[in-house]
Amino acid sequence: RRVLLLERRILASGATGKSAAFVQVAETSEPEARVTIASLPYYTSWADLVGAGTTKFNRTGYLRLLKEEHEPQGRKHVDLLRGWGVQVEILDPQQVRDLAPYLDTSDVALAWYQPNAGYASSTATAFSFAERAQQLGAEIREHVEVTGIHGNGGRVKSVTTRDGASIEAP
Repeated sequence: RRVLLLERRILASGATGKSAAFVQVAETSEPEARVTIASLPYYTSWADLVGAGTTKFNRTGYLRLLKEEHEPQGRKHVDLLRGWGVQVEILDPQQVRDLAPYLDTSDVALAWYQPNAGYASSTATAFSFAERAQQLGAEIREHVEVTGIHGNGGRVKSVTTRDGASIEAP
């Protein structure tokens, strides 16, 4: 099966390269949360699941501090996250100080903490996906801007590029 990636500029030059690449579930949308939950094993077990490159994932945890007026909403959010299968703990101010003694917790009513969260390199992740794809036979062409997509019966048949070339789909 032919796989061809046409990149308008260079890999990771758009939104991917600008991402802070936080890997935590803070969403209130279940579909977004499920995508993040499903992606976590890729960040933590990249070599086994993908087989090339690295994400440079660092497990740091994710700590969200809440003032008293936000406590009820925070507890509801934690219940929501737990219902989706997210490992999240509620911490009192003393537990926050134990975890991060450098934080001022004088106005903290409670916090929630995801111990498995962290951050990765968005560019390393993108380049690693590309490396593995090429190892498996994919072709990547950079500096090729697609200006038109042509299909029939719900399938892409070809694309037109900025320079007027037509590239047929398999």
